[in-house]
Amino acid sequence: AEEWARKKFMPHCSLLYSGIDPTKVEEKREQLLQDIREAGIAVGSKDDKGSINAWTGGSVWFVPTHKSIEEWSPVAKRPLV
Repeated sequence: AEEWARKKFMPHCSLLYSGIDPTKVEEKREQLLQDIREAGIAVGSKDDKGSINAWTGGSVWFVPTHKSIEEWSPVAKRPLV
């Protein structure tokens, strides 16, 4: 299991699925980063393009995504507290 976790596990973190117009992606990204900052979530420096590096609370849901979206169903949920 340790080898799998270190070498093969590639988690998928989805924050947004949308049909955003490609010309508006940067604008939406900036709006999202502002919302994140206002919520008190730590956001990385400009050098790392605003990557999120920490937050408090929330939860992680494990959802197999090999089926169509309509068939997605969480198989595990864990609070981040």
